[in-house]
Amino acid sequence: MKVSDAISLIQDIYIHESSKVAGTAAHELRQASDAKIVISETSKIQEKAGLFSISSGSEFLFNDTKLTELLHSNEAFIFFQIKENGSGQVVTSHKHFVYAYIKYILENLADQDINNFKDGKMIKPS
Repeated sequence: MKVSDAISLIQDIYIHESSKVAGTAAHELRQASDAKIVISETSKIQEKAGLFSISSGSEFLFNDTKLTELLHSNEAFIFFQIKENGSGQVVTSHKHFVYAYIKYILENLADQDINNFKDGKMIKPS
């Protein structure tokens, strides 16, 4: 299975209500998945099939201790995870990484094997 196959299974793209840049990125992802965009008021959501979240900094949505620690460390990072059922997340340390990385996924990672990303991939931008 390719990343693009998993993207096509995304049903809901969650973004935090305060995130304009994540909203723009979600619209890009929506074109590849035909998903609906859900604007969430909560800071935590539960993982389920077809649910994908896009967040940065304090907009963090999934409950993951490692990522939470990174968010509080002031280190720059991008985390991408997608599973066979269309669930996953993009979490970035800074808002300016969000849109560019969603575009990078769609343009450069779509043909890669899902196994490279189902447990998550951490990128440290330079």
